[in-house]
Amino acid sequence: MAAGIAKKYSFDVVYLVSLWPQEPKDPLYSTVQGSIAKHQAQVCSTGTKQHEAPSNGRFLAAFGLSDLEEPFKIYTKVHLKILQFTEWLEYEKSEAASETLDRGWMHSFLCQRAPAKHETAECPMNSGLVFAAYRKQKNPLSVPAKGTWERKQFLEDLHADANILVDTLSERALG
Repeated sequence: MAAGIAKKYSFDVVYLVSLWPQEPKDPLYSTVQGSIAKHQAQVCSTGTKQHEAPSNGRFLAAFGLSDLEEPFKIYTKVHLKILQFTEWLEYEKSEAASETLDRGWMHSFLCQRAPAKHETAECPMNSGLVFAAYRKQKNPLSVPAKGTWERKQFLEDLHADANILVDTLSERALG
C-alpha cells in the first residue's frame, strides 16, 4: 500500500511509523534497527535528557528507503512533536542536492497520551502513528501552490489514502 501511495502521488519515500513510551523493563532496545533491502533504516529513541520520556518506534510500512544513498534515520523526538498536530506539516529544503529529499508531508494518526513512568510536559501525546511522504528535488512533478483549492484537494486525497493504510494495518494488528 505504501508503494501504491508513492506511485499515485510521485513520492520517492513513504513510511508509516509507530511510536510509544518505553518503560524501564521494555523488551525492545532503545533503538530499533531494521534492514530494508540493502540499507539500514533506524528509528532512534529519545530520552537523552532527564525531562524527556524515552520512546520506541517501529516501521509499520515503508517504500523507497532502499533507494536512498545513506541510511535513513527517523528520530522519535521529531516524530513525537508531529503527534502534537492534527493537520499536515510540510518539510521543505530549498538547497537540496538532486538525490536528497527536499520536500515532504507528515501527518499524525491515532494519537494518545499513554501512561509512562517518565512524564513530560513537552509531549502531551506520546503514542501514535506518523505517516510521512517525501520527494527528491529531481522529481519533476509540481505541487499545487499553498492556499489554492488544488493544494487543499491534494492534501485531502493524500490524507484519505494514508488513512486507508492506517486502518488496514490497524485491522491486521487487531484481527
